[in-house]
Amino acid sequence: MAFPILSGQDTIYGRKPQTTWGTAVVTAFNTAASGFQFPAEPIDLSLGVKRREGKQAWGTRAQYNTSLQYDEKGVLPEFALSGVATKQTLAEIFYSIFQSVAEGASTPFSKTFNWHATQPDFHANAGFFETFALRFPSASTHHLVKDVITKSLTLTCKVSDGRLMYSAQMIGRGAVTVNNNIATSEFALRAETYLYYHDLVRTTINVNAAGVITLPILADGFEITIEKVVDGAGQSTGQFQSLATATYRVKGKLHIAKGATFETILTGFKSNHEVDINLAWGSGTAGTVDGDLDFTIHGKITDIKVDNKEVLGAEITFEGVKTASVQDVTVILADAVDRAW
Repeated sequence: MAFPILSGQDTIYGRKPQTTWGTAVVTAFNTAASGFQFPAEPIDLSLGVKRREGKQAWGTRAQYNTSLQYDEKGVLPEFALSGVATKQTLAEIFYSIFQSVAEGASTPFSKTFNWHATQPDFHANAGFFETFALRFPSASTHHLVKDVITKSLTLTCKVSDGRLMYSAQMIGRGAVTVNNNIATSEFALRAETYLYYHDLVRTTINVNAAGVITLPILADGFEITIEKVVDGAGQSTGQFQSLATATYRVKGKLHIAKGATFETILTGFKSNHEVDINLAWGSGTAGTVDGDLDFTIHGKITDIKVDNKEVLGAEITFEGVKTASVQDVTVILADAVDRAW
């Protein structure tokens, strides 16, 4: 019997914001300001089907058929995304993790992302949640994951990759719908503008508010992880009613040359000083020109490791901390697209 030889590279991935919690979207993954097709490493989707195993005696030492059950009640499907970050796709990536954005009213439509002050009531259609489509090569085999938000986002930038890269852990709510048939015309890639390691315009640190100094970033670059705890909440028709979020954290690593800046950071670390780290692409004035991307992290150094290789350097790890007047992390993106957020 003949069978098709298919490739995971033939799969098309799409994401689109939902307007109604619990209702997946099935069309138009092809717009400039909403749904879009995105290139990514092959996605390994965990369906989240529940295994329930009884421990009762059934008069037999072999497992009895009714003692083992599978169902989709309370399903929270998860999957990982990874790929190259682009100016055109970062807005949705950031909104999904932060759940809070302030968008400018005119071009370049700068978007400022911070942690949401209150838990979004997803069940009441508040917050930002999406449908993810996995269009496999065969007709009527496509999967849809609804009510998806981001649990964690890691951004890296180093010479070996050459560009800003991302990886994210996603979580949805409710059973994955299968056997969908979505036309290829419903998907379209956005243009791709990359953020190169060598195009960074600002890499600075301010230790104990003593003054801004430039970080001598080495080839291993930096890593930033933004994460939170996400779990199901409530009950509604066999599923969790909503998603609950808690324990927001930002942490990361910097790889720098060992010199005067290193000594300043080391002194601050030993003295429990707070630091402000700023990493930026674009104009250097956050949110004013299309293509600006700016990270500001207020935190503390958590560890320092000296690297005695060919180039004497150090790995600086840090974690964001919030004060009464300062956010632990702020991201500003200008992408020249009005998303009416």
